[in-house]
Amino acid sequence: MKNIAVIGCGNMGYALLCGLLKNEGFKKEDITCADRIEKSLERAKLLGVRTFFDARDAVKGADTVILAVKPNALESLAGEISQFIEEDALIVSILAGKTTKALELLWRQEENRSGYAEYSCACRLRDERALRE
Repeated sequence: MKNIAVIGCGNMGYALLCGLLKNEGFKKEDITCADRIEKSLERAKLLGVRTFFDARDAVKGADTVILAVKPNALESLAGEISQFIEEDALIVSILAGKTTKALELLWRQEENRSGYAEYSCACRLRDERALRE
């Protein structure tokens, strides 16, 4: 995991950022963060990470994308960022009440709408789950 994008810098996203930065394996230069609330972005900027209002800018080039938005924002977020996520990126979700299956289905729908390659985030999520079993 070299470049990490945290989408959502509210309480959970911010706590994640702090934890990543306390770990010696992560550098603030390698972490981007996106949020639509200016106050959340200002708080993240104080940590020294790169911040963006637009999640599409944050995910470009990220090896790992951490979804830390409110669950009701997932569908619109997927529509915005699915075609900007690297094909081999690992997607991590901390969304309450959203299963891996729900994420797989949503990403598959978004990629079909955009004409994106068959290899999808959904497949990567499923492959990651199979590795853990």
